[in-house]
Amino acid sequence: MHQLGIATSVLEAARQEAARQEAPRQKAAGHPGAGVLKVGLRIGEWSGVDPESLRFCFDAIVDVQQKVLSENDRLAASLRGTLHENGVYCPNFISSPGAGETMLLERQAQAVL
Repeated sequence: MHQLGIATSVLEAARQEAARQEAPRQKAAGHPGAGVLKVGLRIGEWSGVDPESLRFCFDAIVDVQQKVLSENDRLAASLRGTLHENGVYCPNFISSPGAGETMLLERQAQAVL
């Protein structure tokens, strides 16, 4: 079922392109963008690709990713609640590569220690 491989490759290429285009905007505006909203493909008559199978694979991959992210969000909320109940301060750093979060964490650790 090569449609699954094609779907995976196309989604990864879309993510990489979105990240490449978003990095300069994030630095300039100081906030993340919306990400990939739509992917379009042209499938040639002689490509050997079944469009319905490919669509099914796209939907399956996205569905699994959304379930994983949803579970991550649920676990993170539970952990934040437990940390808060125990008086533990835990900052949440979300950024893109090269944004400086490692340097910020290193400086915070030096200040605390």
